[in-house]
Amino acid sequence: MQSNKKPITNRVISIAMSAAMTMTLLPSTAFTASAASAGSPKTVLSVSNTVIVQPIDVIIEDHSETGLATAAVSFDYIKAELIESDGEVLSELPVNTEDPNIVNANIPLSLAGRDLKLRVYYSETGYVDTEIFHVMAYRLINYSEWVVLSGQNKTATATYTAGFTPLHADVYVDGEFDRSCNVSGNTASVTMTENDADLNVLVRMYYGSGENDYVSASTYVSMAYDYEFVDSVFNTVIPENEHEAKVCGMLSFSCNKIKVFCGDKVVYASPANDYLTWAPVATISDEYIGQDLFMRAYYTNDYGYEGYVDSSPFRLVRANTNYHFTKQPNDIDVTNNQLSDLTWEVDFAPVMTEIIFESCMYTPLDEPTQNFIGAEEFMSDYGSGYYRVRTYYGSGDQDYIESSVFNCVAPEFTVQPVGGYVADGKKLKVEWKTNFKPIYLALYADDEFVKELDPASTSIELDGKDVNVYEISAKYSNNIGISSYSFSVIPTTKKIYTVTADKNVYLYNMTISSLSRTAEEGDEFYVYYLGERGEFVSWNSAASGVTFVDPKDIETSFFMPGKNVTIKYITSTSDHNGLRGDVNGDGSITVTDLSKAAALVKGKKTLSAEEAARADVNGDGSVTVSDISRIAAHIKGKKSIS
Repeated sequence: MQSNKKPITNRVISIAMSAAMTMTLLPSTAFTASAASAGSPKTVLSVSNTVIVQPIDVIIEDHSETGLATAAVSFDYIKAELIESDGEVLSELPVNTEDPNIVNANIPLSLAGRDLKLRVYYSETGYVDTEIFHVMAYRLINYSEWVVLSGQNKTATATYTAGFTPLHADVYVDGEFDRSCNVSGNTASVTMTENDADLNVLVRMYYGSGENDYVSASTYVSMAYDYEFVDSVFNTVIPENEHEAKVCGMLSFSCNKIKVFCGDKVVYASPANDYLTWAPVATISDEYIGQDLFMRAYYTNDYGYEGYVDSSPFRLVRANTNYHFTKQPNDIDVTNNQLSDLTWEVDFAPVMTEIIFESCMYTPLDEPTQNFIGAEEFMSDYGSGYYRVRTYYGSGDQDYIESSVFNCVAPEFTVQPVGGYVADGKKLKVEWKTNFKPIYLALYADDEFVKELDPASTSIELDGKDVNVYEISAKYSNNIGISSYSFSVIPTTKKIYTVTADKNVYLYNMTISSLSRTAEEGDEFYVYYLGERGEFVSWNSAASGVTFVDPKDIETSFFMPGKNVTIKYITSTSDHNGLRGDVNGDGSITVTDLSKAAALVKGKKTLSAEEAARADVNGDGSVTVSDISRIAAHIKGKKSIS
């Protein structure tokens, strides 16, 4: 038997409404001012368009993200809004079709601590407002998890926002009361000093007078960051028969760029958009052997201040010709059917041997004279990349020789499985590829084994039902196994749009936490350019049909529009199939091109991807008034588009 019971809130309000509506149906003459004298006009107390039951204060319970505000009106309302106490509209509320006299509003946790009311419309322009109600949540909505002491006074301010207006707030250190906080509205603030450095400072915000009537959060306080080289840039030996060397710096921060100087002369500058970390690497020619060099690393701190630090001097050194590699290390390539173990030979007894990764990561071997590492062991311990072997013949920091570069290609997914949306009741075909022939293949769902797959298979159809994330597990051997990126398959009844991209673009749907080539309108995507960083100019908003958060950033994001899109970018080597400014591609820049660009900016017409790329004269990834101005200036002969 089906139940037609209304929610308890609705039933309670319906009782109140029944009494009120009974009164409404009585003749209006029954409601007169008792003090009115005979013959004077009667005062009618109409309840035709009124709020019968006012909303009460909303308390959002623990482990809940919303609370319910409810009101009852004496009419069938056509629209309702949630508004601030000052009248600012926050959201439109759905009409209660089951009981059009009752207004329900789900209040999100983000509105805790606010004074709100409901606005209920009985016509397109006529409405009544409820009384103000307060939203409370006895928990912290936001707080500073970590602050850094900075400035001359070495201080920092931590803030704590609660879902209620606290009576007071206190600071505790090591479990003991230390001081009181400043409280304004539902926010407390604390000035942290050097006395709090390297401590977890606890703040309690009290909602009642009881000793346990509080919520709390802790903030870690750290000293200001020291921008420095944590180790010297060592004198570096140029490998035998080579004419340059890579030098590496070790920093306490991730730098923006680096330069290497010989006196005042710049002998190396990192490319624009180069990916630099705390271990930047510079390539130096052998023409600077024996000369004093130093590395300069640039940074921008949290307050926008730009600065740099210099390393101590270092030199390039020519390799000692008395010591040699008699056998260079070989490549290890899992794609080769004849996988070889790693071996090398030198003509002396080393006192230390290291494996060097990307010229900056050093791993010493346990046995200095070791000249062999099994292929599977190396792939498992080191992974894919370019390496050298460094062997020391003495105890000095430059008493070594280095091998030539060798490459390791370890087992990996060359094509990761891509999830996405699928129509409810259907299945999504998910494909992958590895750079080896697996001896074992399996499907996992939410970290649990589901089933073993045919080792030769490269696809599977999934419906995503009752599963958050999937993974594919593949084994190269009994000793080496790899797992794919996790991916999600989301069944939906909404319209599904496709997202494609030019090559060298990494696309990740942050809304569903998965690699995805499909989306619903409003999904947020993370994009990353995988090509040469120095060639990247910007993302092409006009050609892509999306608005990037930061078109100039090599990694950024966008929100999916209600259409299919193809993500495009501009590089310094991009071929736009014509002149910049020549929008229609006829070989000359004329008023026609100006008109087409202006129509796009005004939203009157769209352009093809190629046309939009040519209209983007300044190369910032979008077509704007600036581009129109430059095209116009070119046509008038005032300034040529170079």
